[in-house]
Amino acid sequence: MFGKKILSVVGLIFLGSQIVSIEGQVCAPTYNSRGDPACSAVNCGQNDNGETFIATGIDESAGNEYAVTVTYTDGVGVSCALNDAFNGDDYCVDENKKIAARSDNWCSSTSNQCTYYDCEDGDCIVHGTTRDSCNPKGSPSEQGKCIENGYYLMDNTTEDIKTTAGDSGYLYLCEKFGTANIICKKVGTGSGETGEAVPTGFLVNSGAGSDTGKYIKCNGGRCTAIGLVIEYGAAVPIDNCQNAEVNDIILVDGTDMYICLENSIDGGLKIDNNDNNRQFFVDVKDSETIFGTTTNNDFKYLLVDLNGGNAILHAKDNARYKYADASLEIFGRKSGNICDNGSLKGSASEFKKLEDEDVTDDTSDLNVDYYKKL
Repeated sequence: MFGKKILSVVGLIFLGSQIVSIEGQVCAPTYNSRGDPACSAVNCGQNDNGETFIATGIDESAGNEYAVTVTYTDGVGVSCALNDAFNGDDYCVDENKKIAARSDNWCSSTSNQCTYYDCEDGDCIVHGTTRDSCNPKGSPSEQGKCIENGYYLMDNTTEDIKTTAGDSGYLYLCEKFGTANIICKKVGTGSGETGEAVPTGFLVNSGAGSDTGKYIKCNGGRCTAIGLVIEYGAAVPIDNCQNAEVNDIILVDGTDMYICLENSIDGGLKIDNNDNNRQFFVDVKDSETIFGTTTNNDFKYLLVDLNGGNAILHAKDNARYKYADASLEIFGRKSGNICDNGSLKGSASEFKKLEDEDVTDDTSDLNVDYYKKL
């Protein structure tokens, strides 16, 4: 009786120091989500090493199921992880949620039939059901399918994502907070919105896919999908906005993108999906760019933030001086890009912010910071 009591509480069968199986229980891994890939090999042991199971997401609101492979390591124990090699239709899943070859299941399983699953990169659904797709206005499950930190342009009245150049709509931002699923909100300061105003600038249209509206242009709180309207071949100079319109985005040689700030050979600001919190000054003297304009000959520079392919007008901050290299990229204190043995390099410049005593009627927008090159 004593031995049986211990077995009923602990539930493990041991071979030496190895966990072989869980008595009377089935290996049932759980997996959080792609955004939070925590995996737990519940009731799994050495006998489950290398086996793949359909695991239900821990956050049930996501409605996701995943192909998860269990690994047993001697002296370490059991672990599990998403197996994104599962791509295709009609994977056979037995009564214990284990994925097997259809023919093997036919010869070895006691169940009359498989449950068939279709998988994309390890994300699986029962065959014949509909896979949730991204919908920033939709259910938690549909929002969870959207791109983290992605901007979407939504129809004003329906749940349609606007993806064609020339389309206009409301701007939505999809974000992930801690271990929660991705949540999408309308960008704005109203109730239930993001709490921040619609930015001024150019945003990657995360919903565009293969459609024409690759970017979202926002100005004055209004947003419109725009395309890469000019394509240049390799024979043309890398940065060439000479034949483009201001605020166009040009594609050079199929890879490099530039926002045209003026009609000139070198009038573009290069943007890249790999940009990570970079800042540039842009000259807006008599400019037509959506970032702003001024007739002030001195305080004519505005700041633009580049991040993940987005180019957004920088909000006001407390810095009085900033420092940039010859390309007008801004760098922080002691950066080797602009500093050399405690002094600014010859190619670097100091910029001073417009303050109250410098204000003239020429400056068009005092809700942003203008800078003068010293």
